[in-house]
Amino acid sequence: MVLGHYAAAFIARPHVQRAPFWLLLLCANLAEFLWLLLALLGVEATRPASILDATFINLKVHMTYSHNLIPNLLLGAIVFALVFVFYRSVRPAAWCAFLTCLHVWCDFIVGFQHQILGPDSPGIGLNSYGRFPHLAILIELGF
Repeated sequence: MVLGHYAAAFIARPHVQRAPFWLLLLCANLAEFLWLLLALLGVEATRPASILDATFINLKVHMTYSHNLIPNLLLGAIVFALVFVFYRSVRPAAWCAFLTCLHVWCDFIVGFQHQILGPDSPGIGLNSYGRFPHLAILIELGF
């Protein structure tokens, strides 16, 4: 899910007028930005290496630190703490943490399969990109 993550920021906007909209967009996509950074560093490998060779069928992604459930909850807690320190208010901190965690929860429906903690832990999510990519794209367009 790509578009839906950006759309999630609009859910929080009426409730946190103090926080700039760019912050909500950042939090809604923080897991994705973390994944891109870790992929560039070789920590979360993506195969095939070239985007020109990638299809939903042959794309293999390992998102151990950016998209698995427990690391994502920890990322949400870090976001809560940082936003709370800056704004001194629970409301924007809670919404930003919620958006950070919502990213992975949305991926359970439209996205690749993730795990609870690491590669050897149980998988969670529908793995719609791997099992029914055309329907997954239609679902995403609905968002």
